[in-house]
Amino acid sequence: MTAPSPSTPPLQFPSHPYPRTWFLTSAASALGIAVARAVLAHGDETVLCIEPEEHGLVTRARGLANGHRALFAGSNGPGSERAGAFVRFVTEEVDAVEEWRGRCRIVGLDGSIIGQCQAAIAQAVQAFGKIDILFCCSSEGSPVPVLLPSTTANRAPAVIGTVEELAACPRTLTLIREQFETNFFSPVNIIKAALPAMREKRGGHIIVLTGISRSCSGVLRGL
Repeated sequence: MTAPSPSTPPLQFPSHPYPRTWFLTSAASALGIAVARAVLAHGDETVLCIEPEEHGLVTRARGLANGHRALFAGSNGPGSERAGAFVRFVTEEVDAVEEWRGRCRIVGLDGSIIGQCQAAIAQAVQAFGKIDILFCCSSEGSPVPVLLPSTTANRAPAVIGTVEELAACPRTLTLIREQFETNFFSPVNIIKAALPAMREKRGGHIIVLTGISRSCSGVLRGL
């Protein structure tokens, strides 16, 4: 008989006298949804940032009747699984609880555009008066080795390989730039936009979630 797997302990939040405001940079990801759910259940406020295209889908889904929402969330298309999961979270959980709906704002954000970062921060401050916790959790997915230029015809969630091979194909160089935009420059842009609001309130926390591949290297992994 196999031993039962240990259950995941519930998230523990330190006590505080007032609701804190969380700013999540990639709320449509599975991790973003889980954190948003825990934050709202704890009584805190959230600003959920998603891709502008995903924001349009959520806006459209919220305007549909319940039966059509289910069909809309399950529709096929690029990123449909991710977008569908977020649509279901918003329409079936956030919108179903009046208290959650009042403590949640959804913002379209492309972190590579500094103007959109500043606008998203301004919306958060206008809605809740402050940002207590900036949680940068946007990242490319699991690394997919790209060892030859010919393998870059289809976009991979992440690009790794030797410097010489990756530099030999314009398409690969584009993917590398996009990867750095997502994993490095976007969080930098959002942090730069959030710091003035945090300094004005003389407080705040910045959490940047990364992967172990940022710290470990290996053979054939120049990037």
